[in-house]
Amino acid sequence: MAGEKPPVILEGIGLVREYPGRAGLLRRAQPNRALKGVDLQLRRGSTLSVVGETGCGKSTLGRILTLIDPMTDGELIVDGEQVDIRRHHLSRELRRKVRIVFQSPYGSLNPRKKIGDALGQELLLNTSLDATERRVRVGDMLERVGLQRDHAGRYPHMFSGGQRQRIAIARALMVNPKILILDEPVSALDLSVQAKVLNLLADLQREFGLSYVFISHDLSVVRRISDEVMVMNSGEVVERGTCEDIFANPSHPYTRQLLASTPSTDPDAIAARLARHAERRARAASQTTGDERD
Repeated sequence: MAGEKPPVILEGIGLVREYPGRAGLLRRAQPNRALKGVDLQLRRGSTLSVVGETGCGKSTLGRILTLIDPMTDGELIVDGEQVDIRRHHLSRELRRKVRIVFQSPYGSLNPRKKIGDALGQELLLNTSLDATERRVRVGDMLERVGLQRDHAGRYPHMFSGGQRQRIAIARALMVNPKILILDEPVSALDLSVQAKVLNLLADLQREFGLSYVFISHDLSVVRRISDEVMVMNSGEVVERGTCEDIFANPSHPYTRQLLASTPSTDPDAIAARLARHAERRARAASQTTGDERD
């Protein structure tokens, strides 16, 4: 039916994550709640961005969604299957459905392991492919993310930051996941490299039908890549909606504060901002010259 929304592939209901607190001499330890009952829905083939300042709980949420860390309370449903890693062993098939790409392309790769071995290990652990099939799959995926097949024989230090993040994306895709959790995947990259990686992610999403949870504090990037946006503050969701609605008509004061503190990426706005800076410099220089004459 025309206009029908895609099905939900990832859902969180009342997700809570607590960490042990510190006890004092006269005080019992109180748990620290990093997540305070978070609800979310990710639809197949779409991008849900989770935004907020450092410490708001967005990366904690990402680790729960990727099945790395357990939740303290709540429900997590992945592709129609209820998941709780505290109580149940995860099948290989379920772990293949959700993968993560971390922020740092420098720290996420083993410097002592060749790229081909790092990517091939994903297949060794999660599939029954033989060595020849694994090598072919690694080469195919390297080419798909804009690298070359012979790069498989190189070490991480031989690549630029943008290339390393492409390798990290390729590693996440080796087992054909349905969902990628992207935790600040371009924040450590230069602006020109960011654009290329974002274009790659968009191409891969269309080609493989991927669903993304994009975690970021950079609203200019979020505006470019998102279908829906969820704003977090102090472990809680304060606002959610379509990307267009959030940026055009934010309803929560915290969201408006975030948007107000983010420089515009519109070319005309950038030109006007540069002109204002130039005018202020010219006035300052003129005032200095006048003072010297006095």
